[in-house]
Amino acid sequence: MSRARLRNELEYIPGRVAALCCGGVLLLIGLFSMMGNFGGSVNTIDSMAKRGLSAAQVAGYLFATVIGLIPLFYFGAAFGRFLLRLSPPHLSGKLRPGLLTVAVSLAVICTFFTVAFLSRLILPTDPIQLILKFALIPMFLLMWIAGFGAILIVGHVRAASLRNHSFVLFLRRFSQFSDRAVVNLILRKAPPGKDIVFLVPGHSRAGDWNPFLLGFAGMKILHPLRRIPIFVKWRDDDWKEAIQPLIRDAENIIIDLSSESTAIDTELELIRKNNAWSKTIVLVDAAKGLGNRKLPECGPAQIVSYKKSWIRGVPRMILGLLVVYLSACLLAIAIILLNIQAVSIAGLILVPLSSVWIYITFFVRPSINRAAKIAIEKSLKIDPKRGMFTPRSPMFSPR
Repeated sequence: MSRARLRNELEYIPGRVAALCCGGVLLLIGLFSMMGNFGGSVNTIDSMAKRGLSAAQVAGYLFATVIGLIPLFYFGAAFGRFLLRLSPPHLSGKLRPGLLTVAVSLAVICTFFTVAFLSRLILPTDPIQLILKFALIPMFLLMWIAGFGAILIVGHVRAASLRNHSFVLFLRRFSQFSDRAVVNLILRKAPPGKDIVFLVPGHSRAGDWNPFLLGFAGMKILHPLRRIPIFVKWRDDDWKEAIQPLIRDAENIIIDLSSESTAIDTELELIRKNNAWSKTIVLVDAAKGLGNRKLPECGPAQIVSYKKSWIRGVPRMILGLLVVYLSACLLAIAIILLNIQAVSIAGLILVPLSSVWIYITFFVRPSINRAAKIAIEKSLKIDPKRGMFTPRSPMFSPR
């Protein structure tokens, strides 16, 4: 291995560790949810057994159990979105063997450990109670597996039929501010019925693996399968040819010019060659402007100028602090309950350090000012085929 290749491999180690942490966090969320629901159901069964089972109590127990299954589907769907990011689908609809292997392996491993762990929570009781309690384990587990299985199926189907329906193509420099804040905004503000297509690099950095952004950004409570981000990944030598059909067929194109790169310049040239300026929304950091680029190069595209706001990022940082703190406490308690001295000592050292790293990497960052968010949302609702763009209007011009 050459020295340059070794340097590149070492550079991307934090990103791989972050990907592992991202998947681990989403798995733990699902496991803790199963533990909470299962523990509550077991207590309900024991309470009903002491007082006797009436028809109303059985109906109430069944209703509570069904309600407890719903969050597991969402948490499973969040993990499925992570798998789509880890191994993006082919636009031809061909399933990646690596994704199938990972999905099946995780389903088997989670089944084994979940059954083994939850079985320990069941105390010896009469046969009827034991049957009810053990019947709960596959119900909770299958609901979680159904969540990430549904996401994988729908994600691959939509990727294969991408040219048959409207979608928004988001172009930006990888592993920059856009990959953190702007992606979240677009997923939340895009109109219903429009898929969001993101190009992703072959090797991602640590900040790209925010578990809450990948798992939950843009997910609708009533329609968790409706707005699934479609990630597209190509080799470095053929991405220019592969991206042209996406530029040509996209209903809207959003390109962020806050960071300069040769890839961004190439994408601007491809937009010009495909006469796609009329459906393009150009995002510009107000503090940087367009840099060396001239406004005429952007043709009739809309220009949305945004500012980074640390104040608007405070709610996310507070929420992230609570989530990381509670997750670290639960994980530390689970490690202590293992009652293995070496594991407990290592865990109590690594858990606080990793929690601080996760919080700083994923949550400590500014957001986008409110005026720019409103402008982007309005731009996405405009139908470019009707010629309703208002190029370089004061609302969209850089300040």
